[in-house]
Amino acid sequence: MNPFDVLEVSQDANPDEIRAAYHRLAKQWHPDRFAGEEKVQAEERFRQLAEAFANLKDPVKRQSYQTARPQAAVGAMSAPGGQPSAPAQERSADDWMEESRKALEAKQLDQAKGFILYALRLDAAKPEFHLLQSEILEAEGRDPRGAIRSLETYLKARPKDADALIRLADLYLGQGMQARAQRFLDDARAIAPKHKRFNVPAEGKPKVLPPASEPAGIVDQLKGLWGRLAGKG
Repeated sequence: MNPFDVLEVSQDANPDEIRAAYHRLAKQWHPDRFAGEEKVQAEERFRQLAEAFANLKDPVKRQSYQTARPQAAVGAMSAPGGQPSAPAQERSADDWMEESRKALEAKQLDQAKGFILYALRLDAAKPEFHLLQSEILEAEGRDPRGAIRSLETYLKARPKDADALIRLADLYLGQGMQARAQRFLDDARAIAPKHKRFNVPAEGKPKVLPPASEPAGIVDQLKGLWGRLAGKG
């Protein structure tokens, strides 16, 4: 099955038709709409859609598929130098993670999400996969609790990552959970006290007032009052 078949468009579909088909099918097969075994199937379908769209939005790759035999593999992406990369079934979890990161950097969030889901299906033990998933979910902005869960999973394996602790604190602040956010900020400060989050520029620091003097006794107050009256005389 080639990517045109995956996206259910004809071989001569133009970029706008390809994009519209992808968004329609990605919405239909988004894993968040499913549960249980159906969710697993949806994740696979979602990954296929994301990869097919990644291929066909590239003019060179689209042309190669248009001239290739219909049975061309959907996963036959081109590697640098024009050489075909490993077929989909031979790609490792790290390969999918890298594809996900590239998609995130390009702000192609649906593709990034599809790729990282597939990477996690192949190897859910790698903390970096959960960290990237949290970044994608945070960028997407639709599932902050999912981003929190992914980041917490990462921090179980990397508890000394101050940047991740600060991100988690900010996510909890966004959910109105200030006490929990403060706990993670305190942990981050203990690990990296010189982190930029905790070092406010000099111009941003509040002015320090001199310590207040002790209140004067009643005798001293009377002496002062008498002095002022005597001076007026």
